[in-house]
Amino acid sequence: MIRAQVTPCWNPPSAEETSGHVTVLMRIRLGRDGGVTGLPAVSRTTGLTTVNGAYANALAGSVRRAILRCAPLKLPAELYEAWADVELNFDPRDIG
Repeated sequence: MIRAQVTPCWNPPSAEETSGHVTVLMRIRLGRDGGVTGLPAVSRTTGLTTVNGAYANALAGSVRRAILRCAPLKLPAELYEAWADVELNFDPRDIG
């Protein structure tokens, strides 16, 4: 449910030939109202190299902005404990 609401707000940077395949695992903490608590934080970046570091940072920033732009999220209150603190993987290849 969270990904479905965030993905339309996400505009990942254009990958170049040297960017490789980078994904970002983002930790998101949410309040009961679906609003973001604090800043979303990168838990892990896959595919990061010395050549694509700037792209990976831009990708993480685009994910963070999308999460903040789409908040508050509409989530079932009765399942708050399940979605209060989550990690989601963002892969630019999933954007079609």
